[in-house]
Amino acid sequence: MSRIDFIKHLVERKNDRAMLASLRRCLGKTQGDVKAYPYVVPFLPKEEYKQASYFLLAGLFGLHPEHTNKEYWSIGKAFRLLTKTDSRDRRFKALLDAEDEQFAYHLQQAVSLLKSKEMIKINYYQLFKDIQGWNHLKKYVQLKWAKDFWAE
Repeated sequence: MSRIDFIKHLVERKNDRAMLASLRRCLGKTQGDVKAYPYVVPFLPKEEYKQASYFLLAGLFGLHPEHTNKEYWSIGKAFRLLTKTDSRDRRFKALLDAEDEQFAYHLQQAVSLLKSKEMIKINYYQLFKDIQGWNHLKKYVQLKWAKDFWAE
């Protein structure tokens, strides 16, 4: 199964409160949580280095299951919709600057902010691609998010 099937499965069950609670338990755990395994493990790729991104996305979805199908809807565009404050800008810059160990934490904080302040939806298909490309040497995801955030 593909990552598209995985996200489609999550979106179709976004009202399943037990599933969402189980998925939230994945946050902060690169190998997820046993309670979330029934929802995530059937979709895991064989490549172990890709599996942590599935658990991260599952945890984020459990936290904020509001999905949008807007094309190319990045976290940068979503953050731009928040009320402009110094705090918003600082959080976004911290997210862009986050390395491996910090990235999941800062992304979780960003998704939590999007949920609590403005209930801004997330394109989980795009976010999943971005999570998997985060560590690319050219930092193309960070640059894309920055362009989307600071666009005129």
